[in-house]
Amino acid sequence: MPNKIIVFIHLVLVTLLAGPWTARAESRDKVITAVTPGEFPPQYSVDSSGRPQGFAIDLMNAVAGLAGLEVEYQVRGSWTEAQEALKQGQADVLPNVGITERRKRFLDFTSPVETFPVVIFVRAETQGIQGREDLAGRRVAVVRINAGYSLLKSRDDLELVLASNRQDALFKLLSGQVDALVYPEPLIRLDLRRAGIQDHLKVVGKPLQEIRRGIGVAKGHPELVGKLDRAVQQFVTSRAYRSIYTKWYGQPDPLLNPKRVASGAALLLAFLGVFFLLWRARLQKRVAQEMEKRVQERTAELRKSEQLFRKIYDHMAVGIARVSIDFRIEGANHAYCRMLGYSEQELIGKHLKDITHPETLEENLEKQSLLTRGEIDHYRMEKRFIHKNGSVVHGMLDANLVRDAEGGPYFFMGSVLDITERKQAEEALSEETEAAAPERGSHWIWEEVGRLPGAFRQILELRYREG
Repeated sequence: MPNKIIVFIHLVLVTLLAGPWTARAESRDKVITAVTPGEFPPQYSVDSSGRPQGFAIDLMNAVAGLAGLEVEYQVRGSWTEAQEALKQGQADVLPNVGITERRKRFLDFTSPVETFPVVIFVRAETQGIQGREDLAGRRVAVVRINAGYSLLKSRDDLELVLASNRQDALFKLLSGQVDALVYPEPLIRLDLRRAGIQDHLKVVGKPLQEIRRGIGVAKGHPELVGKLDRAVQQFVTSRAYRSIYTKWYGQPDPLLNPKRVASGAALLLAFLGVFFLLWRARLQKRVAQEMEKRVQERTAELRKSEQLFRKIYDHMAVGIARVSIDFRIEGANHAYCRMLGYSEQELIGKHLKDITHPETLEENLEKQSLLTRGEIDHYRMEKRFIHKNGSVVHGMLDANLVRDAEGGPYFFMGSVLDITERKQAEEALSEETEAAAPERGSHWIWEEVGRLPGAFRQILELRYREG
């Protein structure tokens, strides 16, 4: 009889303890962890509260909902860190990533959620480049961690110019530093549309490659891949998918809009004017008229290029500064001035040491010197600046050296992303975590024991006293 009582009590304890944990495990099976690479708009970005957002996030949430899953997100600092988290088993999925043979070694993929054509962009007035063969002997901008670099890195008949990101590559093309840019078309179209300069560049030739993108799932989760794949196939044909796509990529430009109609009318009038001038030139001084026309066209082209360069320069979201070989500021755009609290006139002539925190000045100047000696072609560093009011401004600096026609150093060009708010948020979070740790003390253990069923709690208390 005593044995039966003991068995009964054991069964009751197992039931009481196992019930909540079983329910929690079943609920947990519906939660997956997604990792993101931080900043890669419009696919991925982080809002002011540190939460991920973007086309890939909205897409992942919608697909997970159809599959009956919940998503928790981890934000990493780069594509490399995000992929490493998947390899180490710290995350389950990468919401939107290019499907490549290299990634298939550690990821399984759903059906594609979108396709990126990799194309050649040139300035609108460029005539000598019509396809990939015409890139020979040209300067071509690419981003190292992108398909454009992979497609062209083996060609020795052109000069690859490496950009730190796609905005940097776009700036190099618009400012005339390179002849062409190779990059996925939708992302460059989005940047041009947001800047209101979509007519300043054009695509030439056929796509060099089409990149299919899908949801990447860490190896070893075939059931999860199946769930997500069925949801993807259902979602990509829906109106909700088109709504998310339009939200982040915008509506395609209509064939005719007021700006293009006005441009067409202006071109027509220009054509009629040129025709009239040519007709008069035949009757009068044909050679003199032709020379005058060439001078006017060249002047207009130069003026247009200068206006375009200034427009892009002043309206870029990142700060840009031109620095002389002796480390003095020669010019800066609005974002750079706003970041440091100066007007452009106040900044011009200042030495880098005047606006740089002493702890990062030596590294900054040393890397500038390496650029001048040709030992590196660009560099990136986290730099602290001194604001006009004396406060510290944190920035991510990308810099390169522009050389003159003879190949000698001409000036430094640097772009700076203001990361002050992110650094302050990280420091505040670290301080809160350190401050909260000792407050709980060891009494929380007995608080948790007090929540256990009575019989099991008594056993623990008895064993504790005997120990």
